[in-house]
Amino acid sequence: MTDAQRRVGWGWILLGAVLAHLCSVILIAAAAWGYMLLWPPQSGPDAFSVAARQTGLRLGPVAGAALAFLFGYLASRRSPGREQLAGVLVGTLAALLLLPLLPGAEPAARIIYVLSMALKVLAGAAGGAATARRSRRPGVVAVVIVMAALTLPASPAAAAQDAAGVIAAEESLCAALTSGSIDNAAPWLADDVTLSHAGIMQSGREWLDAIRSGVMRYIWIESSDQRVRIFDGTAVLTGRRALRIVWNGTEHAPRLQYTSVYHLMEGRWRLVAYHSDELRETAPAGAR
Repeated sequence: MTDAQRRVGWGWILLGAVLAHLCSVILIAAAAWGYMLLWPPQSGPDAFSVAARQTGLRLGPVAGAALAFLFGYLASRRSPGREQLAGVLVGTLAALLLLPLLPGAEPAARIIYVLSMALKVLAGAAGGAATARRSRRPGVVAVVIVMAALTLPASPAAAAQDAAGVIAAEESLCAALTSGSIDNAAPWLADDVTLSHAGIMQSGREWLDAIRSGVMRYIWIESSDQRVRIFDGTAVLTGRRALRIVWNGTEHAPRLQYTSVYHLMEGRWRLVAYHSDELRETAPAGAR
């Protein structure tokens, strides 16, 4: 093949990368809807966004790698003599389409996105190699890449996925409280949840009853410095929180340090205990 015959089909490469990304998004959205149909208690104003986030973190690496391989293989067929390069470009461009998600992602989710990007590049390269017949066993290469993606739940990335799920559960609970959708808050609470805050101890039922009656009303909640530690199905979430709340007709705006304990029950993280204290700017005298 002469140099003139060797060419890069840039249009096909760009189309392949976009299709790989869009098909991955469609698969995740479909899986999220299926997740909601199987577990209807998650219904609520933010149910789909939560389901899509959790599904995307688990399915995204696998779907992204498989589709990058497929479209890398197809697009590279339009780049005679440059098949390997075309496959790498498809995977790279598909990976770059994930970049807009990184700035706003939680640290835990950011790990998954970076791993997904790396897998897409490798899968695209494998697709190009399969077209060029440089790999005698292109199917084996594809299987290895997909299996690498499937091993993410058993790797340190699994902790990142679970941590993101815990934070998503906490955000969903806070969103339900500030929107006044108390019935949507209940599914995120364990039946025997206890809350220690504002100098009182409440059961989950007492807390929700106080909100329903108007004794307590959450206006907004903003959390920061969140850290998740997971121990055999139980998660400890610590962080800081600023909120505005109306209590017995008086508005308050405390700044808190808090601990939320979640337990994984029937595939959902549920709050089992919560404790918060007023945040001090300096430690009290004698404290270590």
